Amino acid sequence: MRLIQFDFTQDKFFEKGTAFMIKAGYLLGDVVNTFGQSSFLISFDVMSKKLTMAQLINIVKKLENIDEELIEIIDEYQTMQKKIMQKKHPPTEVFVAFKRFEVGIEKILRERIIAVVDLINENGFSGIRELLEPGVFDSLYIPQKKQNQSQLSNVDIFCNSDELGDIKNSVWMMPHIFYSDSFFSKPAITNIDEITEGSPYLIEICEIPNILFLTVAELKAIKNQLKDSFSNFHSEVANWADACYNSSESASYFKENVFPLLPTLKAEIENNQLLKHTYNSIQKSIQLNKERQVCHVYLGEVGVENLMELYKDGNMFSDEDVSSITAHYNNHPNATFPVMLFSISRKLTYLDAAYRNELDNKNKEEIEKEIEPEIVVPKKNFSID
Repeated sequence: MRLIQFDFTQDKFFEKGTAFMIKAGYLLGDVVNTFGQSSFLISFDVMSKKLTMAQLINIVKKLENIDEELIEIIDEYQTMQKKIMQKKHPPTEVFVAFKRFEVGIEKILRERIIAVVDLINENGFSGIRELLEPGVFDSLYIPQKKQNQSQLSNVDIFCNSDELGDIKNSVWMMPHIFYSDSFFSKPAITNIDEITEGSPYLIEICEIPNILFLTVAELKAIKNQLKDSFSNFHSEVANWADACYNSSESASYFKENVFPLLPTLKAEIENNQLLKHTYNSIQKSIQLNKERQVCHVYLGEVGVENLMELYKDGNMFSDEDVSSITAHYNNHPNATFPVMLFSISRKLTYLDAAYRNELDNKNKEEIEKEIEPEIVVPKKNFSID
């Protein structure tokens, strides 16, 4: 079973719960690939030490809540830099003053980057880089524009291109916010007995405690402990994913071959000693914090249009990309997307107008927490161009 985590927006530095989703996918899948900004975030702490001045400026100017005074200082620096570069031999005193100014600004920018690294780690990305393993867990860079034919593009991935090799026929990992009336015209089927071919469905397969509390060594140990018992599940999900992309009988395959394996999957997760210890520790924390740090995981099938709207909304595709994707799937009318959806701290909820009306009497902070629940991260431990 191949899982793919492909960031669906370029407008935010990262989504809440993304790191949790990646680590959960690492445990549940036998092959995981991440693309987009997450790939940078996974190794950002290492890359940040090698950033050039231009890269520092580019990243800092994209940060949320950056103060206007710093923007003005950066603009002033870039103006001075441009003037200096225009002169073949600038006066020595002018050049020295500029370099002093540059050193001061670089110090400020690097302090901001250090704060970003801390924020990334606080949101669960700490340790993910140490989990990377070729052919098991890869973090890949995909350019928006292909520089040559050997490179993959967003369109190649979305069209399940034959060039994908080990990425082909992947199950797409999705956050709960995907399941809304912005991308679904009606709620998906959540009862196995009601599933029909051609209709979106999402079936709960397991619960996972807050694994962000676990160390890299613990995550690796759990994956190794679950590997053999998950082999049938991995095999049948891989077959089902292939049917989603290439057949008109994928729903039937899910009901007959994947669903019967779920009791074993749940039991293996519930009986794993490390996960059980984590869950029990969290239950004690819940009594203190009044928050249920458990993620509900769903497996299902959605239409091309559902996923397309999500990525279009995140400005991931140009008009030309959309035309190419539409033409591809017009030639594959039976194709659907297999997805694994992660709902943190609550059961699956369709985010529609009726749901939003329930939030009308809540303040902004409560609403944001309801739509994108926080996942507590222990304190123990973009594109650059």
